[in-house]
Parts: sequence; C-alpha cells; structure tokens
Amino acid sequence: MASDQLLEFPTEILDKINISVIPEITELLKNNAGVLGFLRSRGCLVIEEQKISDFLAQYPGLEECLWGAYDNVFKYFRDVKIELELFFDPEIKDDKGELFLRVITKDNPEEAQKKLDRLNKEWLFPIIKKERIYNLNTDIEFE
Repeated sequence: MASDQLLEFPTEILDKINISVIPEITELLKNNAGVLGFLRSRGCLVIEEQKISDFLAQYPGLEECLWGAYDNVFKYFRDVKIELELFFDPEIKDDKGELFLRVITKDNPEEAQKKLDRLNKEWLFPIIKKERIYNLNTDIEFE
C-alpha cells in the first residue's frame, strides 16, 4: 500500500480501524456505501438500514466510531454474528434513540459476559469519554 493512500483518509477514522482494511473502506466510500456498507461487507446484519443511516446523519461522531466496531468485536470474540439495531424506548417521550451493536455468540454466558465487559472497557467506554457519544451501546445475545 502506498503511503499517499493513507494521507487521503481522514485521520479520525484511521485511529479507529485496522489499517489493513483501508483499501476496502476507500472503495466503499467511493461507492457511497459508508460505514454501514463496510459493516454489511463484514457480515454484520444492519437492521432497518435507512433508519440507522438517518440516525447517523444526526450524529457524525457516532458514524466515525462504528468504523472500528467490527475489528474491536473480533479482538474479543470468535465465531460470532454481529447486528446493528436502532432502539427507541416507547416509554420515553421524544426518545432520540440508541444504537446497539449486538454480539450473537455460542460462548458460555459467563465467558461471553467477560469478553463483552473487556470490549466495553477497552473500546466502547474510551470512545464514549473521548467523543462524548452516549447513544452507542453493546449487547450480547446467545444462540
């Protein structure tokens, strides 16, 4: 990979992703697929994509964080499925919504929870603190 390719890529995104996927991400960006296209290309199920896309348009910092989601999940989990879903609490008037990155695993519940806790502690919580993004959550589901 030529070093000039890296210079074309936004620094705030580079900090959040595995550098080996830059050519693929660059191609997705050229095709206007963006982060949701990238996640789909990695096997992530994006539930109600248009709603999530509209939501991300309101929170650009959130979209930047999602570029690193796939790689970070797979630092802790193997052989899992990932879903991205927008949730609105019907009991909260004018709820702005929250995005859930759901990890679906066959791991035993205790081990899976430990892995999710590490993912949150080492990836999600620092992002929340640094970027002040409070509408991204992780969740775990068992097959």
